[in-house]
Amino acid sequence: VQELYKNLLNISKNLVGHRGTVCQINNNLFSLAIRDLYSEIDIRAFILTLRNEIVWKYQLIDPDFELSLYFGIAGYPDNGKDLDLIKKKIQKAINMARSKGGNRYIIYKEFLHGEIEDSDK
Repeated sequence: VQELYKNLLNISKNLVGHRGTVCQINNNLFSLAIRDLYSEIDIRAFILTLRNEIVWKYQLIDPDFELSLYFGIAGYPDNGKDLDLIKKKIQKAINMARSKGGNRYIIYKEFLHGEIEDSDK
């Protein structure tokens, strides 16, 4: 499992390159901060590319290998200018993606997902 996490980190760092930073927060949670993704299309393309590169690496070795990846996405300044608020929105998006199951990503939008409640703070 540690080998998998190491490969996830390396693949993410290679894809992000000079546009941002990648760090492992805990065993199964990574944070990517990326600049120069200007549209939702750019964000979706990046997420799909990242997911495909990770999954393909393992399916080439073992075609039966299954891996589920969940992404929660929030951006500055659209989702706020306060880092703590953005982190809470990311966590809410991750939780929503996990609860829906499968390989999923949620791009946090207040009009769809609601504002962060006091109980979420």
